Amino acid sequence: MGTTAYRDGISAAYRGELIGESVYCELANRSMVADQRAKLHAIADVERQTRCRLKPIAERLGINVSEAEWMHIVERRVSELESLAWPDFIDKALRDWPPYIARFEALKQLAPAGDADSIQWLVDHEAALVAFARVERDTMGSNASLRKLQKFLGEIGSS
Repeated sequence: MGTTAYRDGISAAYRGELIGESVYCELANRSMVADQRAKLHAIADVERQTRCRLKPIAERLGINVSEAEWMHIVERRVSELESLAWPDFIDKALRDWPPYIARFEALKQLAPAGDADSIQWLVDHEAALVAFARVERDTMGSNASLRKLQKFLGEIGSS
């Protein structure tokens, strides 16, 4: 049971990172506001780095995700999110993102020792995204939230 739950959790997380990377990259490419474009690209970068950390685990577990499985979800989410004003986007992020921290913490409890660092990264990346959204809500339009993500991304270069 634990192995099945772990595989299912990795599959969902890996798909989520693929989708997230694509959604935020597409939103960034469509954004007409430079500040928001930079923040969306940083979110996409965090998702990409997380996907890259999960990829070896997914491959080892035989998880193959074809683009056809998730592209329609990307298109739907992009359509939904691009219609939101930036403050509404941040509010939605603050509602949607925090529950993933607990979900990933639970997945960490199922992880074999060799996967622990990657799963901790999964937890940490979500915490960093939530911290970004909180700072953005509190200092809308400043670069403080972007610096949070850049610092997080910079830490992977040293790990």
